[in-house]
Amino acid sequence: MNREYNSESDVLAQELNERLQRKVRMRTLRIWLIGAAIVLAILTALAFFLMKMFFSVKEVTLKGDVDYPVEEILKASKIEKGDLLLFIDRSKAEKGILQRFVMIERVTIEREAPDRVVFTIKNEVPYYYFVNEGLSGNGTRAYAVVAKSQKILEILGSKEKMTEKYGELPRVDMPDLLYAASGKKIVYKDESDGDYIPELLELIAASSFSSEDLTLDARVRFDIVFYSGKGSDGLSKYEVRLGNKQKIADKIAFAQSIALKIEANTPGFEGMICVDNDDVKKAYAVPRTQSDA
Repeated sequence: MNREYNSESDVLAQELNERLQRKVRMRTLRIWLIGAAIVLAILTALAFFLMKMFFSVKEVTLKGDVDYPVEEILKASKIEKGDLLLFIDRSKAEKGILQRFVMIERVTIEREAPDRVVFTIKNEVPYYYFVNEGLSGNGTRAYAVVAKSQKILEILGSKEKMTEKYGELPRVDMPDLLYAASGKKIVYKDESDGDYIPELLELIAASSFSSEDLTLDARVRFDIVFYSGKGSDGLSKYEVRLGNKQKIADKIAFAQSIALKIEANTPGFEGMICVDNDDVKKAYAVPRTQSDA
């Protein structure tokens, strides 16, 4: 009996001892974990303090088209002096700037350690204008200035105001529009309508038809016409009919060669040059008569 009793007592004592040891180990582990957490918090706070001291925004530099106040650029970007370089959301900042400044085409933001942010800005360039009675909101004529990117830079109430601010621009008679608003990109009813307009204007500007007096009639993409120069009677010197927009660069080049040959043989020619819609190597020229005027 005594031996059995002693055996049971030994087992119980061993279990109690093991439980006590587990509690000691758990307490020790908790102490280590708490200590590690405190050390980690101290190191994190120290790292944050050092980053704040040495890697926060202190200097802001503008490059490119820098005709904007630094304070306004920072305000639009939501970046503030003192922000940590590492945590600057460049995509969000760039989007904020583009929404705020209509005339900016592109902006890139670079972080330069230890404490500088660089904004590189590229402005939109006024490329052409169009006239529309619906844009003004009151039924009067509105003059919309458009960039090469097809963004409307501004809508003005008169041609005089537009010319005073932007100088002489080509006029484009536009295809049907689905959406047009200041600061936004034009949306065409037919998506294929608008893509060729900036390209076509660029081709004309690089040709001998380049002129301050330029009107492009792009209302129908199967019957593209542009009017260039100023004739002796006040009308356009050239009316160039290109048909559809297929092989448009070849058509302009061929029309130019025709115009140069005519000028060599008949100086002062004023009239129409029509390039064949199917065969780019065919064209005819018709001088303007008094009855045409």
